[in-house]
Amino acid sequence: MIPAPLFLALLFPGQADSVMDDPRLEGAATIDLIYQVLVRIPIGTALFEETAFRGVLFGAWRKAHGLRNAVLGSSLVFGLWHITPTFNMLRDSYRLDGVALLALGVLGAVLVTFVGGLFFSWLRWRTKGIHGPILTHWLISSLAATAAFVATR
Repeated sequence: MIPAPLFLALLFPGQADSVMDDPRLEGAATIDLIYQVLVRIPIGTALFEETAFRGVLFGAWRKAHGLRNAVLGSSLVFGLWHITPTFNMLRDSYRLDGVALLALGVLGAVLVTFVGGLFFSWLRWRTKGIHGPILTHWLISSLAATAAFVATR
């Protein structure tokens, strides 16, 4: 869940160090990163989310309401899907205080994941399947996890 801290760091550059320092990675071993990149992210995140949002929702909405509505609808739901995990991460892991800062972080995550959903929907349409979005989602999330892991060392 990198987008919310990144969004906050851009909004509050003076606090970028504290916002970008992910306490969940404290003491994490290389084997933890390998598990994240090879198991949890591809199966628990990319495969699950892309099947739900670009497979089921996109496919059903495209048949019922056309391509434009399928892209917008599945991307919006994808963005909204990230509200609770972003809120919990910002509150618990980053210990952000203040409703405004939490709200900005959550809003940033919703906007970033909505735009990501637009991109993944384009990939879904372009590749005529969900393999493109799954692989791309896996790559982006794995690179973000690896970058965060390296940055904490």
